[in-house]
Amino acid sequence: MTVIGIIPARSGSKSVPNKNTRLLGNTPLLGWIVKAASKSNLIDKLIFSSDSDEYFRIAKSFNDKLIFHKRSSELSEDVPSELVLLDILKNFQEFFDENSIVVMLQPTTPFR
Repeated sequence: MTVIGIIPARSGSKSVPNKNTRLLGNTPLLGWIVKAASKSNLIDKLIFSSDSDEYFRIAKSFNDKLIFHKRSSELSEDVPSELVLLDILKNFQEFFDENSIVVMLQPTTPFR
């Protein structure tokens, strides 16, 4: 059994622009989730999905072993997270099998 954590971080929020890079205690929101997931002994692989090179740079500063998923322009719009998950499953098939557990970790919920 493999546990795969997926962190979706889209840069185009309309209600709160750049919310994933907003600081909470001197750490961007996406930094909190990358740090928490990286410390977990339960997650075997961690995929960070974004449309933003800046977000990739920030995430990498918290864990340089992340697997990066660059979203297409269609998935960078306001689309359901399930579509992003399906794209990740398609593009990283070698990580998943029938026993895999997928955990989605939203940057906007930093207190885990």
